Amino acid sequence: MADHPKLSADSREIILDPDNSLFISSLSVWELTLKAMNGKLTLPDSMIDKSKANDLQFLSFDENDPAYMKGIPLLHKDPFDRGIMAQTIRHKMILLTADQTILSYDRVKGLKIRAN
Repeated sequence: MADHPKLSADSREIILDPDNSLFISSLSVWELTLKAMNGKLTLPDSMIDKSKANDLQFLSFDENDPAYMKGIPLLHKDPFDRGIMAQTIRHKMILLTADQTILSYDRVKGLKIRAN
């Protein structure tokens, strides 16, 4: 994962730091699965296994996460993005993303975003 050619040096450093835990949101898995079902992308059958092999832990979206959406302005209404940002705030994590819309939320209190 850290050797992906589109990954920034900053993101690579965060991923390779053994003191950091790496997570993937259950919302990301859900969104990717829906896109695959709609023919917008192809997912390998082993996506979950590959994620675990890369030491990614799965972060479930639970009943406490929606409360953290309140401070996120409605710059766009993608529920998956908003949920992932809420998880990032709640769990005090850094969100690595190439999504320019999410990167425009860089001034939201408690939201730590890095462009990958």
